[in-house]
Amino acid sequence: SGLTAHVLTKFLGDYVEGLDTKNTEVSLMSGTCVLNNLKLKKEVLRNIHLPLQVREGALGKLTLTIPWKSIGSKPTVIKIEDVVLLCGPKMPSEYNEEEALIKEFNTKMKQLALAALLGLDKPEAEAVQEEQAAGYFEKMTAKIIDNIQVFVRNIHIRYEDGETRPLCPFSWGLTIDH
Repeated sequence: SGLTAHVLTKFLGDYVEGLDTKNTEVSLMSGTCVLNNLKLKKEVLRNIHLPLQVREGALGKLTLTIPWKSIGSKPTVIKIEDVVLLCGPKMPSEYNEEEALIKEFNTKMKQLALAALLGLDKPEAEAVQEEQAAGYFEKMTAKIIDNIQVFVRNIHIRYEDGETRPLCPFSWGLTIDH
């Protein structure tokens, strides 16, 4: 469970607070990992650069299914269920230019690392040569990434603004049921 917690923290740590084994059901042999009742970090939407802040966020259930026995032919499935976000306006006083530059730099570094992992950082001719010479692990990793399926169900986003016009506060909500 220590290895599982480490891997989950590495991939979900930017989005979810307090990952621990208490809210995790892992069956490595069946290839299923279920995370329940997760608290989303307030920075969860920061990378999409919207003028809003997340005040509270929760993820009811995250299910990851990896078909170990037929990983090259069957998809890896990620199911995200019961997301609730409470958002509000991002006030100009909350903006810190130095912090924004550091976060932007970190985001770009993550994108470059992902591009390098996927081989998108090389000229096409070089990428074709490497693909032909790639070993079993690299080919299998590319196949797994190509076969990922993501399903999202039951999202509720509520936006509350009592700060922009204090004499006329308002709120609205968006629900997506599937």
